[in-house]
Amino acid sequence: MKSIISRISIVLFGFFLAFIMGEAALRWLGYAASDIYTQGHGGLLILNPNKNIHIRGSCFQNDVKTNSYGFHSREYLLEKPEGVFRIAFIGDSYMEAMQVKQDKTVASLLEQKLNSLNPRSYEYEVIPFGISSHGTYKSILYFEKYAVKFKPDLIIAAFSLNDAQDDALEFDVSFDQDDKVIKKADIKPSGGILKSVKKILRKSVLITTLRKSYLTVLSNPEKNSDKLSAEVEILLPEYNNFWRDAWIRQEKLLKNFKEEATKNNSNFMLVSLTDGYRVHKDLLEKFKATTQGNSIDLDKPEKLLSSIAQKNSFPYLALTPLFRERAQKEQGNTIWPCDGHWNEKGHEWAADALFDYLIAQKLIGN
Repeated sequence: MKSIISRISIVLFGFFLAFIMGEAALRWLGYAASDIYTQGHGGLLILNPNKNIHIRGSCFQNDVKTNSYGFHSREYLLEKPEGVFRIAFIGDSYMEAMQVKQDKTVASLLEQKLNSLNPRSYEYEVIPFGISSHGTYKSILYFEKYAVKFKPDLIIAAFSLNDAQDDALEFDVSFDQDDKVIKKADIKPSGGILKSVKKILRKSVLITTLRKSYLTVLSNPEKNSDKLSAEVEILLPEYNNFWRDAWIRQEKLLKNFKEEATKNNSNFMLVSLTDGYRVHKDLLEKFKATTQGNSIDLDKPEKLLSSIAQKNSFPYLALTPLFRERAQKEQGNTIWPCDGHWNEKGHEWAADALFDYLIAQKLIGN
């Protein structure tokens, strides 16, 4: 019995030592710890407030400065000053924008462009509320728990292509008989030993890196030849039941989001974001190799979102066709090749497109 316990102890010590060495190696290489998030209002994840966070990927690195509310943004007064027109920008990792400097994010660039108008009726503030890995349902919650306190005049909901899947897999989403979203109670943090274990796991760069690698393998159609990736499935001309239900749910959520904004005296608009392979020809050729010969419609999500916007009477801007047109005239990619998120050029193009659209649609109060 003692021999068995000794062997188990040696094995566990070996795992522990390997964990420590792997953790130390990744941190030495400059990869950010996953302990950059904490639970905020309503149990929603936010970035650790008032922190400088060093982020590093294989093709970029960046120093992220968070504000006191836990978002990658400069500080804004909670009370809206007289003569200020506020825009709240809500979305996932594209709005979180950990890959670029604070003054190079789409929100910051849009704010700069609006304040360069001459003449203008207002001082403009564009406040981002971006946190990775969530869809429209969580965006509604971030609006209610955070953005609404700043009394925004306009809400811009940023839709990423993976949001439809994120919301479809959000088991807490349900609707009443009038299609009003039923929100669950606030998330309560766990305590005791479980809390300590979760904290260690959140802090571990090694655990986060291994998890990302695992998910990448699972979602790679070249590794799973019998199953298409979600990136391909959402572009298929004909949907299966999962995707048909996902878009029905997405329409209900966007309708609810608009109604929540209106109830709080804010205008609402939707912008759909881009993916590198739907913009740049060189990336598209690589992407087509993962479709297993299936026909795809690169603009199908935008067509569906446009229909939803028209049916529910809110403004909608699709960035993908605008990026694709601009990419034919200008050289260089808009994404980091190792990450898939916008680089500085991507944020710049998005800010330019939004600026032109807001003026054309007279959504900025001027």
